[in-house]
Amino acid sequence: MTMPRTHFRWGLWGSLVGLLAVGGAVVAFTRGPSVTYDNPTSPRPVKGKSGAAVVVQEFSDFQCPACAATAPFLNDLVERYASDIELAFKHFPLTQIHANAYNAALASECANDQGKFWEYHDVLFANQSALGVSDLKQYAADLGMQAETFAACLDTRAEKSIVDADVAEASQKQVPGTPTFFVNGTMTDTSGLENAIKSALGGAVQGPVR
Repeated sequence: MTMPRTHFRWGLWGSLVGLLAVGGAVVAFTRGPSVTYDNPTSPRPVKGKSGAAVVVQEFSDFQCPACAATAPFLNDLVERYASDIELAFKHFPLTQIHANAYNAALASECANDQGKFWEYHDVLFANQSALGVSDLKQYAADLGMQAETFAACLDTRAEKSIVDADVAEASQKQVPGTPTFFVNGTMTDTSGLENAIKSALGGAVQGPVR
């Protein structure tokens, strides 16, 4: 018996609709729940003496070679003036020339949420040629962080408001590039940083630093 042409057409469409419905169900099943991140309120990353009379702000970029080169000098300064200064890290990713700097800044704040900012900071500066998203996640795992939590933080760009606030502050302060420093509100570069600290410790008036 030959099936009427109209019955055949409707039978074919019914099969296609059924396949699409099954396919949609499989996609919905395998996609899983959307990624979320329970974003904690973490203290800003600082070194030295918290609340010190002399506050040094560093505006930095994790893909900036000069920033990486300056890091050992800053560590030495913090050791020598540990009881007198507070070093506060600020983000200023130069996205026009450093394609991975913004994501690296976000990732460092995800590390900060797990109490690993400075360790992660050092790893990023030591691996400036490998700052892709998969690299950023691997470094977190290597440092013993909760990998799924870190990935959720980075994938959802949970710390965007923190990074953007630092960038806006840098713009407002007319930061010319990285690294740039402010000692009690007065701008200086790496070459003048220690003298600016000594001057501030000698009684310079504290400026707006927060």
